[in-house]
Amino acid sequence: MNSNLYTQYTQKIAAVCDPLPGSIPYESHRPLSVKLCYHGWRLLDLLADKFPHISEHHWQTKMSKAELLCNGAPTTLATIVKAGDYIETIYQDVIEPYVDTAIEILYDDDYYFIINKPAPLPVHACGRYNKNTVVYILSQAFALWQLRPVHRLDANTTGVLILAKTKAAASAITRQFEEHKVYKTYLACVCGHPSNDEFVCEQAITATASVAGRRDIAPNQRGVTAHTVIKVLRRNDDETSLVEVTPRSGRTNQIRLHLAANGHAIVSDQIYQETPTESLAFSKDTPIELHAWKICFIHFVTDKSIQVTAQPPSWA
Repeated sequence: MNSNLYTQYTQKIAAVCDPLPGSIPYESHRPLSVKLCYHGWRLLDLLADKFPHISEHHWQTKMSKAELLCNGAPTTLATIVKAGDYIETIYQDVIEPYVDTAIEILYDDDYYFIINKPAPLPVHACGRYNKNTVVYILSQAFALWQLRPVHRLDANTTGVLILAKTKAAASAITRQFEEHKVYKTYLACVCGHPSNDEFVCEQAITATASVAGRRDIAPNQRGVTAHTVIKVLRRNDDETSLVEVTPRSGRTNQIRLHLAANGHAIVSDQIYQETPTESLAFSKDTPIELHAWKICFIHFVTDKSIQVTAQPPSWA
């Protein structure tokens, strides 16, 4: 990409982020689709099960203000839900938390747009974030592209993120991910000094989240399979180490959990450094020292290998 185009794109992103989209108060509608397992439940019981950190009084207040809807209609304490029902919670004058919007463009063609994602910055709308996200910001800067992220990257993780410009491009690279033909390399700063210069983690991971949204090592390998290769690059004087991480599978929180389970949690990772509490998932977002450093895939049109590298943060 030539420098003029890079400057133009960067200016478009900067314009969308001044001020931050989520810093202007707005009415937020947070959706929830009722799954089959909740069919016939009282709405308040469903909400207590899904959101144990939120009090029943909160939901009752929303009901009294007609700000908790089921299929567009106000709800009551007696509301019973059916599978497929659409629940909406309305929040007034919402201001979203701060995010870092210093998005660096790494690659661009007619099919893919690849960035170095800063942190904290969620990719998709989630929880307290709707407008302060990669998807929303780029949709405002490049409305005609309909960009689609094709893989996950945690809000507090920096590095390479691929977005597809067309459905065909998204489908092509999604297949490569499913067939383990996309190669990713991460950098992480971890607590302690691993005894081995290179080691492999193969503990299975639970398929569902537990407290504070974390995953856990599955007992007796009964969870989803996961495979992570860790190589020590540097042992630091402050009892931390810089490691290169290559995930051979793509499970949620795989790298964070595997490192923590082997006694070397990532620096600043509150969820996996200590026994989590419900409040941790909703504490102030702080970048963790995990960086998606390199990614390599085959371009579905040119059939050429594309490798993209994101400049490591200062801690690396």
